[in-house]
Amino acid sequence: MSDSAHHLRSMDHAVEHGTGHTAHLDALEESVNRQIDADIRVLLDNFREMIHLSRIGEKDHFDVSRDSFILETRADSMVRAAQSLYLLSDSLKLSLLLSQSQMSEARDQETKYLLDQTKAHMHSCSELLSQHWLSGAISQSGPDPVQSGQAVTLDTS
Repeated sequence: MSDSAHHLRSMDHAVEHGTGHTAHLDALEESVNRQIDADIRVLLDNFREMIHLSRIGEKDHFDVSRDSFILETRADSMVRAAQSLYLLSDSLKLSLLLSQSQMSEARDQETKYLLDQTKAHMHSCSELLSQHWLSGAISQSGPDPVQSGQAVTLDTS
């Protein structure tokens, strides 16, 4: 099997292998989007509730203690949602860096392969041209004038 046929076969395998990954990546993207939506919803709902509980009015000691506990609980929930978003953002950045690194390696390998193929094709073209040119020059010119003694010499004196 030639190098180019082997390379095409490996690329076909990568495409087939990649379609399975596409479904996985789509599911992963959907999961990440759901998590982002849920965390933002938690932040907004808790913020609204905190604003609602912050009303000024007559409150007895029990109402103040209950509202304080609810506010702390809501604030804690908001902090967890914010941490979740931060960690998700951090993991997405890391994933992007790793995928760029892997794509870079694949591009480097593809570039090396193409450069090697180009050099091989240039070499074979050069050989074919030199054979064709040499055989064409011999058939057109007949015998070599220098070897036959018919070459014209210039007097440089």
